[in-house]
Amino acid sequence: MLRIEIYGAFYGLLKRFGFKTGSGKKEIPDVIFNLPKDVLREFLAGYFEGDGTIYVKTKSKTNVTIAVTTKSEKLANGLSYLFALLNIPVSIHPLWNKARGTNQPLTKYWNVSVITRDGYEEFRKLFNGRVQRKSFPLLYRKLKNPKDSSGYDRIPNIGLLLYRTLKRLASKSIKQLTKEILPGKNYGRLREYAKGKHAISCISLRDMVTNLNQYPQEMKDQVERLEAFAYSDVFWDPIVEIKRVKSTTPYVYDLTVEGNKNFVAGFGGIVIHNTSMANFTGRLFDKPVVILKESFTSTGSIEKFFEGIASKLKLNPEALMRNLVDGVNVEYSQTGKTVTVKAEINQAKYPEAEKPGEIKRKPIDVFSVQVNDQMDPEDILGYAVDHPAVLGLKPPHVIKTGRFAGADLVILDEIFMSPRLLSKLHHALNEKVVDTTIGPVEVKPLTVLLATNYLNEFYMTNLRIINEATTDRYALSVRSMPPSIQEILVMSKRWRRLNIKRHVPVELIYEARKLLGEVKIPDEFMVFCLALISHLSRCYFSTAKSNRTQESRDPFEGERDCSLCVYRDAGVCSKANIGKVRAIIRLEEAIKAHALINCRKEADQEDLEFALLTVLPHRLAWNDKEYLSEHGGMFTATKTLVEEYAQRFASQISRIREVEELIRKPDPKKALELKAKYRDTPIVRALLDEIIDMMKESARKKGDRATLEALEPKLNITQAIEALKKHGGS
Repeated sequence: MLRIEIYGAFYGLLKRFGFKTGSGKKEIPDVIFNLPKDVLREFLAGYFEGDGTIYVKTKSKTNVTIAVTTKSEKLANGLSYLFALLNIPVSIHPLWNKARGTNQPLTKYWNVSVITRDGYEEFRKLFNGRVQRKSFPLLYRKLKNPKDSSGYDRIPNIGLLLYRTLKRLASKSIKQLTKEILPGKNYGRLREYAKGKHAISCISLRDMVTNLNQYPQEMKDQVERLEAFAYSDVFWDPIVEIKRVKSTTPYVYDLTVEGNKNFVAGFGGIVIHNTSMANFTGRLFDKPVVILKESFTSTGSIEKFFEGIASKLKLNPEALMRNLVDGVNVEYSQTGKTVTVKAEINQAKYPEAEKPGEIKRKPIDVFSVQVNDQMDPEDILGYAVDHPAVLGLKPPHVIKTGRFAGADLVILDEIFMSPRLLSKLHHALNEKVVDTTIGPVEVKPLTVLLATNYLNEFYMTNLRIINEATTDRYALSVRSMPPSIQEILVMSKRWRRLNIKRHVPVELIYEARKLLGEVKIPDEFMVFCLALISHLSRCYFSTAKSNRTQESRDPFEGERDCSLCVYRDAGVCSKANIGKVRAIIRLEEAIKAHALINCRKEADQEDLEFALLTVLPHRLAWNDKEYLSEHGGMFTATKTLVEEYAQRFASQISRIREVEELIRKPDPKKALELKAKYRDTPIVRALLDEIIDMMKESARKKGDRATLEALEPKLNITQAIEALKKHGGS
């Protein structure tokens, strides 16, 4: 046995770098992790020569184990991070052994082992050109063609994506494709992949991707997604156990990383996402549910099961069985010839649900994800399972669990990262449905939060998005700025004192929303909002008063240079425009919501100000870039714009009151007189034109032809028709 003793300055230097003594206290000093990779390789190779081992694990002499055993948990963790920096995947597991040559009780050790074929190949590079111990030639003799360890690095839930990708290749049958894409695998194995019974290893997926690349370009997006998984530097390891542990510190820190927001942390190096309040918020609330679970051996008995539930809930049994109904989530599983059906009914949405079963309470369902351009919209919104090969005895149905369609609280971060998702998300929010291959799924979550950094390349610096006011398609756009340091400290103290013993019933939210209808908005608030939105949503572009436009135009219809308009200084519409419909609806909703949150039955000016500065910034399309730049961004520019409009509005108040009277007492003749009178006053004229449009709509609904013809003269083609009749015989 060789014993080396170190004294003096060198010993002090090692201690200063963070090297510790004692087998159970050893750890990798922080300075090592910041070294260049070529130096890291030398360090790790040197450590392995001193304390590593390589041995043949089986009689086949093809499976070689490369491992380090240590008593120090911190050292094992540090080694795993060093291996990860060099793209060498490892596994860590505890061992109970006695120290060599002693009769001491069993002691806990940690074994760090290199795994996967890629890991072996990368590990061999550590020792190229080095003098190795006697056991190291095994690396070169036994690992020239190492077998992949199929139990490691298997990607979960990728089988269905592979199956859907193959289904889109319509030129060939899926069975024929299976033979070409999965050499040595039959169609049954593909079905097992799709059902999640077997996970695909990264090595196998790489072979499949290589074979898929021979197919047409329309498969490019799907193949690229599979390729991203196959060649990712993430190592997949199954979760063995999940358990709650008590915090060892009084604080929880919220970490973020620029870019994809993921980072590596924890024992052994686990890829995690930004810490989030989403799931915590979800745990604050609970909902009443009725869970019905039964097993069946025939399709007919499954149909009868849903007919019984549908009759009590007054729902369509077919839609219920296909999992298309909001507030009900149906899951299927099949073992042999037995199908188990689990239906979870939200009793807050279906009070009649207390009849079929016992009511239980559970936390609301939260779906929170950071969007990226590799995601399939179906994976976020929900998708249908409809192919007989995958279904077995199960009926066609939609997967909603862990998706937008099945959540009560939805939080999607960086939504502009996926252009493919945006249009479908727009449709889901406005139409309250997610379209699938077996029918539309009703989606009515409690809350949907869509987040994006407006300073990133997809937003603020992209003028096209600002000019089209892209987020106008969504229900409500808001800005969220970081709180002050003082507020952060106050919040921290409050969270530490918070001890939640009971959940808040989600029924309170439903009841509170019913109260929105009881909040009164003063008439002057709505007149101001109507006038502002009318002014910003109408264009009277004219280059001269002698050649002025007779009717307003949609400001988004065509290009024009507002600096040439004779009305450019008579209002603020030359600086920005807005879409009319959603803006006025959201302003009204925001005013009421803010008033209700502040326990007011009648909105006050604070509620109006909140609504204007919350709803308008993301909805305005800016015509004047210098104005936007001068005020530092869309939020301050919006505030200045509204203030300028308010001043001009106040200066025209006597005229506006004259026009406003038409809302209470519609008079077509007076409306046309005022239109001629205020033709060159855009702020007044815009409100007047809006009121005239309202009068026309009312006349159409009532069948009031006199009013309609007075405001909108009939199409005069009588002379031409009479002329045709008169000369019909010639």
